[in-house]
Amino acid sequence: MGVGNDTFIAEAGGTVDGTINGGYGDDKYWIVGNDLTLADDSGTDKIFSTVSHTLGADFENLKLKGVQDLNGTGNASQNAIRGNIGDNTLRGRAGDDTLEGRKGADKLFGGAGNDTLDGGRG
Repeated sequence: MGVGNDTFIAEAGGTVDGTINGGYGDDKYWIVGNDLTLADDSGTDKIFSTVSHTLGADFENLKLKGVQDLNGTGNASQNAIRGNIGDNTLRGRAGDDTLEGRKGADKLFGGAGNDTLDGGRG
């Protein structure tokens, strides 16, 4: 992946040997059934995941997808983390984070910083 806005899709059953690096730009990563080692250089990057995921140091946004009960965890940056329709545990850690639980019996933990927590309809 390189300069510009890239999209990477990791489908179930596939394998990746090494690290995926989106380079510069606002990149999107779809993680479907795998948890990968991701790296990025700059831009505002978003991860869509069907498995529990912790954001790496250079990532800002996480959206959990599907119906499974998943966990989403931020990093030291300002993160936006959005749950799915399952029962989610969302953790912002440091930074001024926005956590949105959506549906399900969700647990939200902001951590350090001025955080915005929205439990959703669950």
